[in-house]
Amino acid sequence: MAKKWLPANSARSEPFFFILLAAFYLSLYFSGSNKALLLIFVAFGVLFYLHFRNLLLALFTLYLLFLPFAKGKSLSFVLIPGEMLRTNIPYTYDFSATFADVAAIGLGLLFIREELIPSLPKQKASPADFFLLIFLFFAFVSLFFSQFPEATFFAFLKLARVAFAFFLAKRMLYFPRAKKILVSILAASATFQGAWASLQFLLHHPLGRALEPLGKTFSPYGYFASEAKTFFRAQGTFDHPNTLGVFSTVLLIFLLAQWLNYRQSRGEKWLLAGGLLGGLLGLLFSASRASWLVFALVGLVIGLSWQRKRMARLLDRRLLLAMALIVLLALPLLVLPRLGQLYLTLTGKGGAYYRLYLLEKAWALGHQHPFGVGLATFPAVLIYKFGFFTWPSPVHNLWLEIFAELGIFGLASFLIFLLLAYKGFFQKIKMAQPKNIFYLRWGAFFASLAFLGVAEFYPFLWCSLIFEYFWLFLGIMVA
Repeated sequence: MAKKWLPANSARSEPFFFILLAAFYLSLYFSGSNKALLLIFVAFGVLFYLHFRNLLLALFTLYLLFLPFAKGKSLSFVLIPGEMLRTNIPYTYDFSATFADVAAIGLGLLFIREELIPSLPKQKASPADFFLLIFLFFAFVSLFFSQFPEATFFAFLKLARVAFAFFLAKRMLYFPRAKKILVSILAASATFQGAWASLQFLLHHPLGRALEPLGKTFSPYGYFASEAKTFFRAQGTFDHPNTLGVFSTVLLIFLLAQWLNYRQSRGEKWLLAGGLLGGLLGLLFSASRASWLVFALVGLVIGLSWQRKRMARLLDRRLLLAMALIVLLALPLLVLPRLGQLYLTLTGKGGAYYRLYLLEKAWALGHQHPFGVGLATFPAVLIYKFGFFTWPSPVHNLWLEIFAELGIFGLASFLIFLLLAYKGFFQKIKMAQPKNIFYLRWGAFFASLAFLGVAEFYPFLWCSLIFEYFWLFLGIMVA
């Protein structure tokens, strides 16, 4: 690869990079509008470009930094009028063009330019790439079977953009400094969300800042458990506490694997420690029981799989003590009360009954529509076809969500893509090349498994804010 694409990797620049990260997150707290976020995007884009002397790395940094934030320009498509729902609030599909989208599009244009330069090596296509394109093809085909083609079209555009993270991760890891940027920013993101969620939990309400998605369908007082109206659940800057729980789970798993890497500098170790503590706080304060369960199971698998290697180096005593203390304090105040509410979910017409109803109808629609009912339309089709039994909601299971909205062909191509991606991961691990991303791959592998575990309980097909991390981890696995 041409040398101009490989910036210098000087250890002296690390403190300044960390200062930039701290300044970025501090500025977010005071941002009061999209215009302010745009100013932050441009200003830090310039600063990161001057720091790296490389436009590709500057855009990649902005992309990762803005990925958890859904702020930008939105289009709303009414799928169910408010009168039909016996409220004054219609059910809509909201397509958002975010700042992460802007950075991703810029990266895509740079990749196209790079492919047109004969002197640069080309990235070979894999069978997984082929089936990913087939999956996106069936996502597009669902447009012609949708009752709401405009909404499905924009949902397809968003899904295609999100899936681009798979190719983005594979390509960016060609650059030596990109992997350090990736780990540092994911750790910083977990720290930021954990700190934000902690403040929300202490205050017992959102912070009232522009980053929090409060509006017509979001209470200004935040989220409370459906089983106990006084039990507050933090959401960070996400749209729901469950989203914060999944975000914290997958990043915690990923960062745990990175802690094993003895090549981390002292500054990176401190940042990782902050990410682990912040991720744990975010996970606990989200009060997402499914996320707790999946994190415990995947963490157990990690411990068993690495116990004969350098598991003793996974956590030093101070960090282990801090995490253990957090868990011990949370047990009587948060974890046990939340688990005690579980029986209410399983009785009568609680949350379990509601979710089983959605699963049943998604299964029925998938059998009736081989090409699906259209991306992002299941909640509306549920009401129009089966009547107003429950509030419109996506089916809380990734596989049945795909089955209902994209049909059997969409689900089959997605499953084949995943099988090929995981096969590619094990082939890369067996070859042990390149060695410098060994921990990145293992962390991404376990993080992707954690996502699939939580996706058994939550809807993420067109929840791009969290679904994109899954594609990012898949790309890291096979890079």
